Amino acid sequence: LRQSEERYRQIFENANDAIFIVDADLNYVDVNKRATELYGFSREEFLNMNITDVIPPEQLPKSEIEFGKLREQGAYEKFTGKMRTKDGRWLDIEVNSSAIIKDGVVIGSRDIVRDITDRKRTEDALRASQNFLQTIIDTEPECVKLLDSDGSLLMMNHAGLAMIEAESLDQVRGASIYDLITPDCRDAFRKNVDDVFQGKGGTLEFDMVGLGGGCLRLETHAVPLRTESNEIIALLG
Repeated sequence: LRQSEERYRQIFENANDAIFIVDADLNYVDVNKRATELYGFSREEFLNMNITDVIPPEQLPKSEIEFGKLREQGAYEKFTGKMRTKDGRWLDIEVNSSAIIKDGVVIGSRDIVRDITDRKRTEDALRASQNFLQTIIDTEPECVKLLDSDGSLLMMNHAGLAMIEAESLDQVRGASIYDLITPDCRDAFRKNVDDVFQGKGGTLEFDMVGLGGGCLRLETHAVPLRTESNEIIALLG
């Protein structure tokens, strides 16, 4: 038992994530070294605190739902929220919790709390970047489109939809672009698509008939859209 306790204590103290032992009233009973490093409170300070002392008041209803899961199901996973440090900063956290049960009764929990502040900041920045790019695409006065290797339409901006006389992207998403191109231009357009998926960009003039029957003479410049691993996933025109 002493050896088992010693192994547990070593794992507990050397974990990369903060670990908290909490009683049924949400009072801290034990914390590991990482918890004191991350949040700035000493172990003694934590043992005189309650979970509600370090979470935003507006988070409590959401947390209560997770506490209910803990009592009913014995665990909850990947709860995201915020937790306050001693110097007043709010860290974004992800919590995995398992119940401590004695004689069939939940008497507390083991909470593994991961600091995801940097990850959250990156996700927010990426989301803002995506929204920024989407705004540029949507306000671009010329048609911007994505096609797959079969010529199916994946995305088209507002200017492009107006050009082909479509009311919304849902109306044409997944449709074949070749159905809109005049027969005498389809082979040239198909070659343009094939070239892009072989890694070669190109410019092409072609004729298109909109959904309402209007005829257009267009010029497109198409390039490969690649993933970080350099895989071509779409034609960007």
